[in-house]
Amino acid sequence: MITLMTRPIVLIALAALGLALPQAAKAQIVIFPTGQVLPLVLPPEAAVDEGPYGDLLWQVQKCTDCGDGYNDNGPKRKSNNRYGTNLNSGTTNDIVRLLKGANDTCNEHILRRYRVDCLRIYYGWVADSLPDSGDYLPIKKAMRKAEQKLAAIVSANVDRTEPVITPRDGHKKNAKKLPPLRAIKKSAESKAVAQAEKVVKETELVILRSGEDPTRRTAHYQEVAEAVDSNLVILRSA
Repeated sequence: MITLMTRPIVLIALAALGLALPQAAKAQIVIFPTGQVLPLVLPPEAAVDEGPYGDLLWQVQKCTDCGDGYNDNGPKRKSNNRYGTNLNSGTTNDIVRLLKGANDTCNEHILRRYRVDCLRIYYGWVADSLPDSGDYLPIKKAMRKAEQKLAAIVSANVDRTEPVITPRDGHKKNAKKLPPLRAIKKSAESKAVAQAEKVVKETELVILRSGEDPTRRTAHYQEVAEAVDSNLVILRSA
């Protein structure tokens, strides 16, 4: 059985579909006696652009439970290229949808001891999705700082005797799994949750204040701040 691995091996897809490989590409593939195909380690400057062949790879090898880098439509693009730098309803709605999605995942379906780390994941996803400049930059910075603070709370109180869990987004059967979530020690749960609540409230306030200047940001920033505020239910519910 031929195993396809990493982006350079996209060229194997061409062969599997009966297409000819470019001569320069043949040097990037090593075929072992076991039948397994592995990529050579190439320097970044030697990497092959997938170009139009990216879709062909996913006709040969379908993803059933992909990691963060891939899905059934092929390699994911960098999320910070997804949006423009100017305020728009589409981007704002996507941020709000993602924050409310945290409420559907980091809820009573998992123990509260895992919820701080769960919320951290979603805040990181929001930050990852936004560009590094423009009108959304203050939101990106606020969400990244909140992610880092929540990570510090978990790390300071982590229960290493408890297993990590990987719930699915929204607990939907076919949704992607979250990265491993860590539990907080039972003895530190109340303290850690209170600290996390403070982080959420501070983040909401920072976003609201950032939206006051210029005035045109206000409506968009208020929507995001309200969605952040809704995340408190994650930490307060039993």
